[in-house]
Amino acid sequence: MEAQAVLGSFVAGQEDYEVLEEIGQGTFSEVHRGRHRSTHQEVALKEMFLTEQKALPLHVERELQLLRAVSHPNILPLQGVYSKGFGITLVFPLCRTDLYRAMDAGPLPAPIAKAALKQLFEAVGALHDAGFAHRDLAPSNALLTDDGRVLLCDFGQARRLGDGQPQADGVAPDREGALTPVVGTRWYRAPELLFAARSYNHAVDCWSLGMIAAHALRGAPLCPGASDIDQICRVQAALGSIEEASGAPVADWADWGKLVFPPSPGQPWEALLPGTDPAARELCAGLLCYDPAQRWSVARALSSDYFDGAAAPADVAAHLAHLPL
Repeated sequence: MEAQAVLGSFVAGQEDYEVLEEIGQGTFSEVHRGRHRSTHQEVALKEMFLTEQKALPLHVERELQLLRAVSHPNILPLQGVYSKGFGITLVFPLCRTDLYRAMDAGPLPAPIAKAALKQLFEAVGALHDAGFAHRDLAPSNALLTDDGRVLLCDFGQARRLGDGQPQADGVAPDREGALTPVVGTRWYRAPELLFAARSYNHAVDCWSLGMIAAHALRGAPLCPGASDIDQICRVQAALGSIEEASGAPVADWADWGKLVFPPSPGQPWEALLPGTDPAARELCAGLLCYDPAQRWSVARALSSDYFDGAAAPADVAAHLAHLPL
């Protein structure tokens, strides 16, 4: 799709911003710290290259379409887009850290973990209500603002999941193609994706949220696999063997049965999440269910007793202020 067709009201002028320094680089983009010339507000400038046909790459198109369709206080807002040479630049608020780095600096106090997780879950709930699955939920994609808000970002793998019909503001099905299991960050990837399922739904995000919650609650990743096979081994060592008896629709998983894994009874949640309250363990158990049909939805998770009395963003900000980030 040509760039101008989806930019809409996001269009801004390149002359409005000055580039200060590079703060990140990826395969398809560079991120710079920038500043608005009139307001002097610092921003993040994400430079993306267009295809030879001057069309948006699919991951950019997905991100723009989602940001046009979904608005929520915990979703990183797009402040503008402008053309630059053979690419476009997306303008976002500047966030100086993320949930992964905050957790890496030391275990989060239980009230801070709860407050941050609630905001993240609410953002994902807004995506699901609009029909989107993020498909790459990870702590590094949960940015943290100076005032303690969580802002979900990086929607390049996000996709509407449903009946496959064209959406008024979505990417056309022929542009999207078939669902791929090659999405997500390994430590937080659902088992149906690890076993190459070609049909899945929003429950893949719910598994990721369960792994993120476990990471936040225990102060370390629950299953930090070094490869996809190692990830499957670690998941089963923690949660027990994936078997047909578990209710998981393994017959629909393309790679099921190609390898034989040693049986594992798993570990009790008291051992996996020591020192946590029962509601926290119930939350993770509900989200980390092998059967996607039985896995807790975001709405079910947010109704959990675990989130009762969650702290305000200001408390998260106070904690962040003392971290060496």
